[in-house]
Amino acid sequence: MKHPLLLFAALVLTLHCHSSAGPTPIIPAFYIWQTEPDYYSYNLVKKLGVQKIFLRLFDVAWDGQKPIPAGPYRGDFGYPDTEMIPVVFITNETMQHLDSSGCVDLATRISRKSKAMLRRMESSMRTSNRWDLMYADSALSEAHREDSLLKLGNAWLQNIHHFQIDCDWTASTRARYFYLLEQLQALNPEWTFSCTIRLHQYKNPEKTGVPPVKSGILMCYNVDDLKDPATENSIFNYNETRKYLQNAPKYPMPLDVALPAFRWGVLFHLNQFQCIIPDNALGPATMERLEAIDKTHFRARMDFTLNDHFIREGDIVRMEEADDQELLQTIQLLRTQSLAQPLTVSFFHLNSSLNEDETIPKFQKILAAFN
Repeated sequence: MKHPLLLFAALVLTLHCHSSAGPTPIIPAFYIWQTEPDYYSYNLVKKLGVQKIFLRLFDVAWDGQKPIPAGPYRGDFGYPDTEMIPVVFITNETMQHLDSSGCVDLATRISRKSKAMLRRMESSMRTSNRWDLMYADSALSEAHREDSLLKLGNAWLQNIHHFQIDCDWTASTRARYFYLLEQLQALNPEWTFSCTIRLHQYKNPEKTGVPPVKSGILMCYNVDDLKDPATENSIFNYNETRKYLQNAPKYPMPLDVALPAFRWGVLFHLNQFQCIIPDNALGPATMERLEAIDKTHFRARMDFTLNDHFIREGDIVRMEEADDQELLQTIQLLRTQSLAQPLTVSFFHLNSSLNEDETIPKFQKILAAFN
């Protein structure tokens, strides 16, 4: 039996080490999921001290016969003071149709298209910077100017070290998806790959497996059935999220966190799901045609067309966005999980509808809650 004084000394040392560890370093980040560039949020990124931007390059979908790229990003990169992490989203349906040779082929195609898009973005940025450099030093010769621009562009490309794959894989597709990840890493040794982890994958790693990558990001949104009219909030719901986080086994990989920063409307006709109404379509003109049933449900007063979709009188729109207090409750649960150190906290997603005056204090409070 150890001497009581030795036990007391050990306890004091443990408490001292714990208290001196300090708060978890938090790295603010955003996802950009839009096809067209939107730089109206530049000040928001700067004021919030965002260090990383996860930029979706394109999706991979199944067209009935083969995987195809869809919805490619069409802009350049407008946040030069942040680290850019390219992201490619792959539908689980695509993985269901691939064999091992199909995974090899898809990895090659993703690599080629991603690098081509990054080179195009670099070229576009070089063109934009040409005028700035000309005015900054008009004495530079054309050859020196082009050489400087080429070096700047190459430096930007070489600073891309991290690449993320987003896929809601299942137990039946895990082997093929993991093989695809291995092929991507083999083809691109200059990049470190990460992938997204959905809540059901986090809760059941024995079924869905743990992907063979260096790191992951836990996606804490889209937690309930969007198409069910009885669902309260499919974007974020504390009670549903808690089911995945409480009593979950320790995940074998340290995880960063992604939280929702978007809203939408979900349209139902005769209790049947019709479509998602994007945030930018829910302006005053639309809301005037709806009457409130409660805080989140609205009924159409008349027939009208919205985003090429016909809305009938009596149709129901369920408004969804994350509640701030429920987010803070969830953060207390997340703090008990095996999270990365330092911790990247990403908000999904960056767009012009985020009001700076409202959003910055809200996001600052959320980031501070992780400590």
